Amino acid sequence: MMQFNARAVLAVVMTGVMLSVVSGCGMSESRKVEVVASQEVQLGEFADQADAWGADIIAQFPADETDSVSSNAGGGRQAGDNYEEWPRYYVWDKIVTLHADGARTPIEFADDLEPWLEEQGWVQTREDVLPRRETIERGYSRGGYSLTLEAYTATPPQAQLVALMIVTPRTNPDPQ
Repeated sequence: MMQFNARAVLAVVMTGVMLSVVSGCGMSESRKVEVVASQEVQLGEFADQADAWGADIIAQFPADETDSVSSNAGGGRQAGDNYEEWPRYYVWDKIVTLHADGARTPIEFADDLEPWLEEQGWVQTREDVLPRRETIERGYSRGGYSLTLEAYTATPPQAQLVALMIVTPRTNPDPQ
């Protein structure tokens, strides 16, 4: 006759429960697909909005004052620390290089851009002067989006840069 150890039985049962929790919290495969599809749509909408607002900001830089505008160095990012694919957020990230001998420095340009940003609904949330990095960084928010504007203070012949980054809200796996 076989004898069962109560602790061994409990350990086996708990292992089964933990495996079912870890493997998806009991969520059906079709529900997982729905959640991912919903977040993909959200991420696309967030990215479209960030791209549109970013294009509007870039349009404020007169062509005769700029040397170049970088391509978007951003994209979709995982929002969790546990290496899960979802939720995600989107980053729009560009650098504008002003003419070294241009009419305005990056700081002057940032100052001139501020009223326009406020008219568009951006609210300044912080200003940091980082003398070690020779930059002034300003943070703005608009809804769940954040904008960071970093204006470099180095004098020519150093590149005259204004870095811009918009970060979207993270996707919601269960939007209501």
